[in-house]
Amino acid sequence: MVAFAMWSTALPGLRSWKELREWWRAFGAARDAFWRREDQKPFWYQLAAIPHLIQVSRKHGLAMGEATTHYTEWNG
Repeated sequence: MVAFAMWSTALPGLRSWKELREWWRAFGAARDAFWRREDQKPFWYQLAAIPHLIQVSRKHGLAMGEATTHYTEWNG
């Protein structure tokens, strides 16, 4: 899992306490793809990218999730 994506996109979409409990269980059971105690830089660098992603999101009218792949996505 990518914890940042879970917090920023999935969490706001929850509509009930039941969904929140289920989400919390799944979140707690998963391992973050970027977090490693012995190498924390990837985790912190993804957080450092947030201001840029906000800028891309606003400039192109995209959701944050879409902004993360805007420059690499090809829909041809």
